[in-house]
Amino acid sequence: MKTLSSEKITLVLLLGVPVLVSFVTLAGSSVTRQEAIEIGRNSDLVSSLLEHADRYSLKVYYRNRTQANRDHGVWTITWCIHQKGDPSGAAASVSQAIDEETGEILDEGFLVHR
Repeated sequence: MKTLSSEKITLVLLLGVPVLVSFVTLAGSSVTRQEAIEIGRNSDLVSSLLEHADRYSLKVYYRNRTQANRDHGVWTITWCIHQKGDPSGAAASVSQAIDEETGEILDEGFLVHR
């Protein structure tokens, strides 16, 4: 039976541990649900609507890479924002797609419901 020399064990540890740490670090670097909400909230459109909002609600969905038809997943956020003093009860609806890896807003759409 062969035994591993201390040099081989040291080499395996020196090469293997950094690779493992890098993998774990990269695997944990995705944008969380809460981070995606904050990214969306800080967009020019949503932040300007929220400045004058009476109330709002939001729906957040995660689409994996297959559902999103991309290399990685996407957070989809839909904001329903009601403006202060609007007697019509109209609400602005903003839909955003946020890249789970970069946090980039990939798409942002706006619609007013009356």
